[in-house]
Amino acid sequence: MPEQFRSLLKGKAMNNRTIIQSNGRKRIKLSGNPLKSSVEIVERVETPVKEYVTAESCDDLNVGDGCTVYLFSDAHAYTVVHKTAKTMKIQRDRAILLNGMNSDAEDKLEFTPGGFVGHTSGTQRYEYFRDTNEAIVTVTKRKNGTWKVARSSSRVRPGRNEHYDYNF
Repeated sequence: MPEQFRSLLKGKAMNNRTIIQSNGRKRIKLSGNPLKSSVEIVERVETPVKEYVTAESCDDLNVGDGCTVYLFSDAHAYTVVHKTAKTMKIQRDRAILLNGMNSDAEDKLEFTPGGFVGHTSGTQRYEYFRDTNEAIVTVTKRKNGTWKVARSSSRVRPGRNEHYDYNF
């Protein structure tokens, strides 16, 4: 193992698999005993992905299609990376807000003071990128036919629809 990586591993307990993040741009992936294993550096990959999907339900999604996990008033875009009849593995996409409050876009979000802090209005537009460094989440099909994140009540729907609730 190269000497430059030995200092990163000093004092860390290793199981069969460990991932160490460095500056958010590279990761070092180790397997087994870190002093006897090979080191693989994986670069962050940013590939634009399509924003539309023709599926009407999660049953119709295929690997590579986008979906959205809804959490209370926020929503996060994901990509399907593996699918069976009753489970899916999804990975978070990177979403960049195109019309934020400080942007030059004609339809930029507007902030109005008042209330507790203020109110943000407008429609959010995002550009989506595949991020292969994000964690993979398991989604299961429930008995009533809905798809939800495993051990959670967060529902999943087809199509990428990132949304951040600035008013909450």
